[in-house]
Amino acid sequence: GIWALEERATGAFVGRAGLHYPEGWPEPEIGWGLARAYWGRGFAYEAAQAAMDHAFKQLGWTRVMSLIDPANTRSIQLAERLGERFERNVTTRGHHLGLYAIQAADWLIPGR
Repeated sequence: GIWALEERATGAFVGRAGLHYPEGWPEPEIGWGLARAYWGRGFAYEAAQAAMDHAFKQLGWTRVMSLIDPANTRSIQLAERLGERFERNVTTRGHHLGLYAIQAADWLIPGR
C-alpha cells in the first residue's frame, strides 16, 4: 500500500510513497508524492527505494511500473534514477501518462 512519510527530526508529514495496484490499473505501480517544501531533499528517493525493495524482496513481484505525467520532469528523473525506463504512453482513467518500468532482475543486482 501507500505509506505516509514523515520527517524523522520533526515528525512533520512529508508526503506519501509506496505500492499501488487498484482495479483496472495496467500493472503493479510504485508511486510517490511529496509536499513541495520537501522536494529535492531525498525523501521520495529513499521511500521509493524501500518500496521497491519490499515489492521485489518480500512480495516477490517480478516487475513494477510508475505512471507519470509527461510534464512532471522531477518524477521522471526520480523514476530513471531508480532504474525505471520509459516504455510507452498510456491513457488511464482519462489521463495521458508515460509508463516507466523496471524488472526485478534489474533491481536485484549485487550490491544494491
